[in-house]
Amino acid sequence: MGFYRQGMPQPLDRDGVKAAVISFIAAEEIALVERAFDPFEVDDPCPLNAGRPHRAIASCGEVVCRHCSKVFWR
Repeated sequence: MGFYRQGMPQPLDRDGVKAAVISFIAAEEIALVERAFDPFEVDDPCPLNAGRPHRAIASCGEVVCRHCSKVFWR
């Protein structure tokens, strides 16, 4: 068993988080995500990022903040 040789996941903005999650949810949930301004609360202040917004990354089917490890989607 080994590790994949790949770079660190790139930070995602609100649209990037939506794109990562849309493939896993049903049509009615997609409509809800599209209507809400920030459904995953990505733009909320991060306590470990000096009050700036969370820096979301997607890896292995999860979307988490790279600073505080808040899980936006699992």
